[in-house]
Amino acid sequence: MKRLWNAEWQNIKFNELDVNLSFFKRASPEFYSIFYDKLFNLYGSFDDLPSDWKEEKINTTKQISLLVGHEDLILSYGCGLGFIEKELAYTYNIKNIDAFDFAKTASKWIKGFDKVKCINNLEDKKKYDFIYSCQLLYALSNKELNDFILLIKENINVNGKFLTINTSSSTIENGARPISVSNKIKNFIRPIFWFLLRRDIYQFWGWERNNSELLKIFKKNGFHLSKSFSAEKQSFLLFELDS
Repeated sequence: MKRLWNAEWQNIKFNELDVNLSFFKRASPEFYSIFYDKLFNLYGSFDDLPSDWKEEKINTTKQISLLVGHEDLILSYGCGLGFIEKELAYTYNIKNIDAFDFAKTASKWIKGFDKVKCINNLEDKKKYDFIYSCQLLYALSNKELNDFILLIKENINVNGKFLTINTSSSTIENGARPISVSNKIKNFIRPIFWFLLRRDIYQFWGWERNNSELLKIFKKNGFHLSKSFSAEKQSFLLFELDS
């Protein structure tokens, strides 16, 4: 498990926000509230977002669309801005999408699209045929990840599927070449440099895991891997419940 730091997202530099950054603790709710206020002031709609980010999400959505049925009851857990959910609903005509995110302010735009239902909590007895999370697990500690998997288990149908899309700490699992020895050394030294000289611009972002680490935790909680592949420099893992 490798620690992650970030200095900006969506072309918004974190040190320009009116909030304290932490090199050791994850971003606070205040951070996300201020960040999304800035984002919605900078961009007026999905169309205004950076084109490279949108292209990645469009291609990611295509991969998801190949795994779901049009009549499936779908849950997106950690939907963020809701761009993928919009694409699934309007480009691929996928029905019955519930979109959940921790940051309530993040779903401002997607709330305007009637084909996607934004939710703030999960109904106790509602079961989904397909649940997915995209670039979420890095934000969870091992304990939180374990609790998250148990939550998914409670909300998925017996024959349902869970898809997680992450950036693996192994570049091969993302479909890229292995990291060279020199780059491994740079990756080890870089956080030390940031901490000593530039810690005021970096926010601790979470943990990057490889597929083996994720498989171990999912297996422990009653899931088995049914499919894995790489696309868009990401690792796609599709799980099903053990019979």
